[in-house]
Amino acid sequence: MAKRNSSGANTPKSQMLGTSYPAGSMPAGSADLGRGTMETPGAPGVIGKVLVNSIRGAGQAPTIAAGAAAGASPTVAVAGSDIAGVITITTGTTALGSNGTLATVSFRKARAAAPQAVILTPANAAAAALAEALVPFVDSAAMTAAQFVIKAGATALVDATAYKFHFVAVG
Repeated sequence: MAKRNSSGANTPKSQMLGTSYPAGSMPAGSADLGRGTMETPGAPGVIGKVLVNSIRGAGQAPTIAAGAAAGASPTVAVAGSDIAGVITITTGTTALGSNGTLATVSFRKARAAAPQAVILTPANAAAAALAEALVPFVDSAAMTAAQFVIKAGATALVDATAYKFHFVAVG
């Protein structure tokens, strides 16, 4: 069903994006995304446009397990969803470097394939102050449909320090 403008002519889909529609009146080839719309021209699988104000994950937070590089008796926590959240790694004693595993984050719901990217950014002063040799990273070789692994840099993190990171898993 095409949307008609005030003169009765059809409005092109490119002009309909971002328009609000009453319940049940979405044009053919579009999907209601709450505050935005998605245009899906042609058959399923054809890539269209998505315009939204925000994307928020739903469901429980993923789980997290400390790795050996976090030291003896570390604490780890994750808040958010499988799409995005905050990871806190508080190192124990004798934290290790050498690209060892700091933590493994497991998605609550496994994806069809490994994410295209997991973006990790500092979320507190301790994480932001890390020098290049200390910066943890997501090991793309260890990413799977079910989890991603955060590795230590070449140098060990400081013992008994809380490091917070935002993460976004896409694709």
